[in-house]
Amino acid sequence: MKEIIIAQKEIIQKYNSYDWFNDFPWWVGFVGDIYSNIWFLGENPSKTQLEKESRKGNCTTNSQWNISPGDELLRKAISEADLKTGDPFTDGGWKCYITNAIKTPEKVKKRNENKKDPNYWKTQALIWLSVLQLQIDLGKPEVIVLLGVETEKIFKFMCDNGLKAPEQRKIHHYSYIMSRPEAGTNRVPRDPERIAEFKLSVKEIAEKFA
Repeated sequence: MKEIIIAQKEIIQKYNSYDWFNDFPWWVGFVGDIYSNIWFLGENPSKTQLEKESRKGNCTTNSQWNISPGDELLRKAISEADLKTGDPFTDGGWKCYITNAIKTPEKVKKRNENKKDPNYWKTQALIWLSVLQLQIDLGKPEVIVLLGVETEKIFKFMCDNGLKAPEQRKIHHYSYIMSRPEAGTNRVPRDPERIAEFKLSVKEIAEKFA
């Protein structure tokens, strides 16, 4: 929606932040039906993945959350839960909405290093709170699915600082399932059981809120 794109650009200008629209005009920071009951919220975009996709050329807004193995898992889980009709990887048919808490793309390694100082991510959360509030006010979702512990931490901080939001559910981040071993177990990335559990968590939320 134009209002959300305009709001993001205003924040970029106000804080003299990195303007990713120059490098990745196809990355508008959301995909799906904003008026759907169920939203999925991630932490922030991976600049590495955006660069990788841009090198292929012919990027569109449907290229969003349609790049990495984790993106593939998320789209398949959403489709299998009947939160998207048709092919998981094509445009249209959305019965949910995907966006991020922090809108600025960053390289994961550098971001993780910067986040060792809590003021880094807290400042970002305060900067982008108004845009997420605008999205929520426009779409009025029934539930926001928080993808991973980092997203949950940022979202809670936003709520503590005035964000008005509906009910939430937390599940694992799709990239955690596909890229990292499971903490405290010997289950590896892309473990079939972990993939099945992730899909089930999405399906259970869909059954309750769709």
